Amino acid sequence: MDDEPSVCPACGAGPENSSDPERMWTSICYCGHPRFYDYKHDDGTCPCIAGR
Repeated sequence: MDDEPSVCPACGAGPENSSDPERMWTSICYCGHPRFYDYKHDDGTCPCIAGR
């Protein structure tokens, strides 16, 4: 998995709106989405999209 900063898949906010823009793997977006779940959006297993 790459650690390139990207927009939050949950709310679309940029990496500057996260708790640790330098280490997105350990960062949490201001919306509360743990950024280590970003890749789980690709396979549909992220808890924040499970209820959609």
